[in-house]
Amino acid sequence: MQIRQVTSPNRTLGRKGQVPDFIVCHQTGAGFQSAVNTILNPRAQVSYHFVVSHTGEVVQAVDIASTAWANGTRLDGGNMDSRHSQIEEIRNRGRNANQYTVSIGFADTGSGMLTPLQFTAAVDLIRHIASEVHRLFGIEIPFTRDRIIGHSDIVPRHRPGCPGRDFPFENLLDRLNAA
Repeated sequence: MQIRQVTSPNRTLGRKGQVPDFIVCHQTGAGFQSAVNTILNPRAQVSYHFVVSHTGEVVQAVDIASTAWANGTRLDGGNMDSRHSQIEEIRNRGRNANQYTVSIGFADTGSGMLTPLQFTAAVDLIRHIASEVHRLFGIEIPFTRDRIIGHSDIVPRHRPGCPGRDFPFENLLDRLNAA
């Protein structure tokens, strides 16, 4: 898998003692180059670990050992509070979800439907992330719906439609778990 490296200034070095055990899928809300430009802009204050284009091109902007600023979580009771999460473990952690997640932004997705090339890149990338997390942190991320999640699973009040109603979670998991 080819991964082009860039460095986003919108990141926190390290993970404040947390281990990444969730992979979060996002839609960027923009085209690929626009999404990459945004995460490289320090004024944007947002980043993903990876961005995937509709042609399957992958860019890595934040090292897996560091924290991307993707999930927009707070612990203030508002719409961005991860304690509203649909996943009990996230609700109960009481920490910024960015510290224990690896985020992937999918560009040009509209309703969340991935192109065939984007889908193939997603499968390869998620396998790569799981391998790197195992190498760096010694843990396995299972290919299950409660570990490969959408932004809306973390902050359903703030991003209820991310990564989109047509995002192919089940197809991804089927492919990831096939031999």
